[in-house]
Amino acid sequence: MAIPVTRHLRPIIAIAALAAAAFAAPTLASATPKPTPASIPAVQKQLGELALQNSQVVEKYDRAQVAVQRREQAAHAAELAAAQANTDYQREHTRFALTVQDQYESNSFGAAGALLDSSSGDNYLDRLNTLSMVSAQTAQIVQSMRLAKDKATKSAAAAEQLLAAA
Repeated sequence: MAIPVTRHLRPIIAIAALAAAAFAAPTLASATPKPTPASIPAVQKQLGELALQNSQVVEKYDRAQVAVQRREQAAHAAELAAAQANTDYQREHTRFALTVQDQYESNSFGAAGALLDSSSGDNYLDRLNTLSMVSAQTAQIVQSMRLAKDKATKSAAAAEQLLAAA
């Protein structure tokens, strides 16, 4: 009995397979049609759009180049300012070192030395005035050196920042 059932099922299975193949074949075997050539006005329109995009990109590039040149000029100016500030600091430092060296070599003991070494009250007052002037000058030199060092440090930092930005 199993054999007669399979005889009846075989044509039904074959018909179902053919029907499935008939539905699936057009979708699987479909060919994409060749694109139609674009018309001359359409191509000219595309070329115009591309030319516009190109000019916009070139304009952005030009602006970026100008910005880079300005940043490089600012960085160069900052480098020059930093070098000048460093030169000023070195000059003030040398001046300070010479002042300290002169004070060391002068064999002066300050106010106590003026008191012990003076021959009269007027001489003592004159020496104290001289010491006061030397002290004021030294303080001015130290202040000048400190300002020059601060300026050199700030200028160098500004130059490094501008170089990093460029």
